[in-house]
Amino acid sequence: MLKYDIAIVGGGILGSTIARELVNNFPALSVVIIDKKISGGGASFYSAGVHFPRGISERVKKMSAYSHNYYQPLIKDGAPIYPLEMEIITESRNIQRVEGKYLPSVDFHQLENSISDMINLNMTASDDLRVLKGYGANYANVFALVNYYMQQLREKIDYLEGTEVEGIANEEQGYRLSLCSGVKVHSRQIIVVPGPWINHPLSRKALTARGLRVKKIVAAHLNVKPIEQAPLIVFDEEDAFLLPCHHRKQWLFSYTCKEWDVEPEAIRSLTPENLNNAREILAKYAPTLADQLHDGRVFCDAYSPGSEPTVFRADDGVIYAAGCNGSGYRLAPAIAAEVIQLIPHLSGLENKTW
Repeated sequence: MLKYDIAIVGGGILGSTIARELVNNFPALSVVIIDKKISGGGASFYSAGVHFPRGISERVKKMSAYSHNYYQPLIKDGAPIYPLEMEIITESRNIQRVEGKYLPSVDFHQLENSISDMINLNMTASDDLRVLKGYGANYANVFALVNYYMQQLREKIDYLEGTEVEGIANEEQGYRLSLCSGVKVHSRQIIVVPGPWINHPLSRKALTARGLRVKKIVAAHLNVKPIEQAPLIVFDEEDAFLLPCHHRKQWLFSYTCKEWDVEPEAIRSLTPENLNNAREILAKYAPTLADQLHDGRVFCDAYSPGSEPTVFRADDGVIYAAGCNGSGYRLAPAIAAEVIQLIPHLSGLENKTW
């Protein structure tokens, strides 16, 4: 039987960040990441990886600021994270509300029009649109970032990939995990990071009781190479954005899909309705671009009733981190910090022997 101080079930961007913070702050801990695919091969693989310096509540604003500061040294160290200028397109009557959602460091100021020649507000149906330019956004190649972390962690923790956790049982000094590969794992603490797989038997009871639901996420591709200074363009009223994906030499257009209670394994590819919805929304701001949307990606995430991450320690001692509301990359460092605070007697685990 394999024995660890902490077992993290789920090796996406959030599980990887939790592992990174654990070993950086408590280097004597024995840690394992267990993933039924490969680390980063689930929702993180499809993620747009956008960081908006904003929050729907004071808690999320603080989490956003924490994560923003966390990523700055990684950017300097060459992690696959790309800083961006940002433009918010909104109606003039909403400017105060928009500015209130973002952190003060964004330092908004108004422009006559978008600096991107793809957007021309003079051609839109509304003559009341304004552009707010700000700073502090970034995006990551999330799958590459998970692997960037893995290169740092390989000599410090173990990975068990391609093997699903079928059951968890309480045992003396912790828990026994049964894997579909037949491997048995004993761990003093378990952290479950299910991403959109909240209906898995391991987490269904704990998470559905808190009202979490799974929503489809759609992002269409615009196969035009962004210029080097291209900004992230946010369409506030639509809760949509155009992201310049420099590492893929294309733009990504994400809009808010309204398909709820989907199953991750049932999602296969874009539907005609997905593309038509994307074209209809983008056409309001850039009619010539809308006709160029022909492909894209679909995936999903778990959403909480209050649109805040769900982080808690259950009655059996298992810690859950879910309900990232499509912001797994954006808030991962702050969520990891909350998870670590929930682990009892953490410093004492380093000194325990089996």
